[in-house]
Amino acid sequence: MIADFRFALRMLAKTPGFAIIAVLTLALGIGANSAIFSVINAVLLRPLPFPKPNQLVAVWSKVANDNLEKQTESVPNYVDLRDQSQTLAALAAFTRSGAVLNGTEEARQLYGVAITSDIFSVLGVAPARGRVYTRADDNVDTRVVVLTDYAWKTYFNSDPNIVGKQVNLSWRSNTVLGVMPPGFQFPVEGQRAEYLQPLHPLVPEAVNNRDWRFVRMVGRMKPGVTIQQCDAEMNTIAARLEKQYPQSNTGRSNRAYSLHDDIVGDVRPALITILAAVAFVLLIACANVANLLLARATARQREIAIRTALGASRARIVWQLLGEGFLLSIFGAVAGLLIAWWGIDLLRVFGPHDVPRLGEVAINAPVFSFTFVAAIFSTLVFALVPALQVTRPNVNESLQEGNRGAVGPGSHRLRRLLVIAQVALSLLLLAGAGLLIKSFANLSSTKPGFDPQHALVAELILPKAKYPDSEKHRQFFDQVMPKLSALPGVDAAGAAFPMPFSNNDWGSTFSIAGQPPRPPGQELEASHLIITPDYFRAMRTPLLRGRVFNSRDTKDSPPVVTVNEVLAQRCFPGGNAIDQRIILTHGENNSHRLRRKLLALLAAHVTNRLRSSRCRNFTFRRRRIRSVGWMSSFAQRPLIPPDCRRPYATLCMSSTKIYSFQISSLWKNASVSLWLNRDLT
Repeated sequence: MIADFRFALRMLAKTPGFAIIAVLTLALGIGANSAIFSVINAVLLRPLPFPKPNQLVAVWSKVANDNLEKQTESVPNYVDLRDQSQTLAALAAFTRSGAVLNGTEEARQLYGVAITSDIFSVLGVAPARGRVYTRADDNVDTRVVVLTDYAWKTYFNSDPNIVGKQVNLSWRSNTVLGVMPPGFQFPVEGQRAEYLQPLHPLVPEAVNNRDWRFVRMVGRMKPGVTIQQCDAEMNTIAARLEKQYPQSNTGRSNRAYSLHDDIVGDVRPALITILAAVAFVLLIACANVANLLLARATARQREIAIRTALGASRARIVWQLLGEGFLLSIFGAVAGLLIAWWGIDLLRVFGPHDVPRLGEVAINAPVFSFTFVAAIFSTLVFALVPALQVTRPNVNESLQEGNRGAVGPGSHRLRRLLVIAQVALSLLLLAGAGLLIKSFANLSSTKPGFDPQHALVAELILPKAKYPDSEKHRQFFDQVMPKLSALPGVDAAGAAFPMPFSNNDWGSTFSIAGQPPRPPGQELEASHLIITPDYFRAMRTPLLRGRVFNSRDTKDSPPVVTVNEVLAQRCFPGGNAIDQRIILTHGENNSHRLRRKLLALLAAHVTNRLRSSRCRNFTFRRRRIRSVGWMSSFAQRPLIPPDCRRPYATLCMSSTKIYSFQISSLWKNASVSLWLNRDLT
């Protein structure tokens, strides 16, 4: 065998131009497949980095007659699900949080997660230093925090005595209980959490409120329990809660999903599509190299016929030709791994950041194995068929064809079939890319109800320790917003909570004044924004009728609200909503009712995704805004403070980034396929 490979290497060395072209062609096909497989391996195939990951589940709420399949839950409902479940060993609730690290040379924005103590039992992860908080710490007065290994090393210089020290988070002193081990990350997807804190101190007013639904839930099933059993039990408990709390739970159910599937569910179709596309590219590359090998082998027909006449078996000659093909595949695989390594680095920088576990993508043992298998597959595809063709048994005909320098009809037929296969696969890729581009163009042309161009956005968190009540909030915004508006080049500055496309959504039930109240579970419900007066100017939201908020709309003036055209058309005959009145209901069992006058009719706002069917239905001015996104629109290059993180158009398009990545990948694969077909004319 070694002698055969040496002979194959000498034969390839005699035609370096052919060898280089064949290796580069295979490198493009194998490299693209290795790069995409490395992503699929990290995102879809590799289990979650926790003990017994198959037992982990995500539990979501579902509202009847609502197209959103997965919704957040309230803390009291979570507690009932946790305490009544017989299939779950543990269930935790969490929400994202943020804080400013004070007491250092420079204040830093930290991103964390507020989570119940059950999370450590759910994930089965122990701290590397110190301890974690327990259920006794799940109360509104607890001020403790657990750091991740990244935060400990980055912000505290790997202080070995960090456990027990006090750290200031948003002007509140917190005791460091422990440090999680290296590599720990939860939630797995999205922004990396740098600390964990108990949930109850973050939202004390929501601990006993069933109408404040903002927490996600993750649990661990008991050994031997299936997802179907857990899902059925969640529905059973939800039905009991619906009877027990009809005002808040009518029409609500709970569903359990595999945590792994819940995390990767949205990106799975896109990655599978891209994998199919790069597989087509590999087949096109194989067909291209097979054509080159067939032409080269045809020129060697006389040599092959002489060797056959001298007694060499057909199997022996086919084996030697396969050896040449295998060497080409190995060289192509090595070059392909270099291309994949380079492509992964680009993907980390420019790829869609909403792909979960993207930071774990690497060239590792499974990727090496896949590349080796791809090399063997390529050898069988592009080398075996030409080898069988040129070693056909008719030696006399081969000698005659070789003497004349002609090509037999069999070779002609095979080359035509290879050309047809290349063109067909290329057209298939082009058609798929074209359809996706058309769909993406339609998606991008969706009018969100505002103009994100020439706008900057930044997140601002008002810590409770410094701004404990609504009066402090009012004073802050009264001071800050005029200063932002006065910056050179700024047309308008406004604030809102939550910001559209911020992956956050607030909703309230309401009723129409003068209409009979609806039964529980059938109330009108709409998403809403809390804004400052110049928000619509900064967003350039079209005003259809009425007026927007101004300085006369204060806490002491009659309460008013603006609505969009979707709500007006659905709730008022002919869409005539101006001067009508709606009654907002919130609080435990919808006990708090506030009548507001409809002030203006605006274009519809899209919430978080361009493909979402939900719209912001009403907005109202309120001074108690604690976490806010402020934005400014400008005509020239503005002197905006460096806290502005990114253009607002970038934030809006982030909801379509996975689709643009899919389209870009298909288009690049189609372009590569066209380049591989360049010699078919």
